[in-house]
Amino acid sequence: MDMEYIGNPVDTVSEIQRVLEKDFASMERNVNLLLQKFSDRIGIDDIKTPENKQRLREFVTHNESLLQQIFKNGDAETKQEVRELYILVQ
Repeated sequence: MDMEYIGNPVDTVSEIQRVLEKDFASMERNVNLLLQKFSDRIGIDDIKTPENKQRLREFVTHNESLLQQIFKNGDAETKQEVRELYILVQ
């Protein structure tokens, strides 16, 4: 997956800081927004339960190309949500 960090250093710094601080609650809220937007494609609308987290991990594993397409075609907010999705499912 291509990450577009160089073009927006301010957002990059804040994203890195959030990861370093392990602000997973904030990331989870953003990912839930992404899932709500694309729940018809992804089939999951939140990651509040361990079962949904596991289903999401499986989805990410099997649908890398779809997520790349969502990332490439998305606005800055959607791109950020996709980045955080990958962080949360590691």
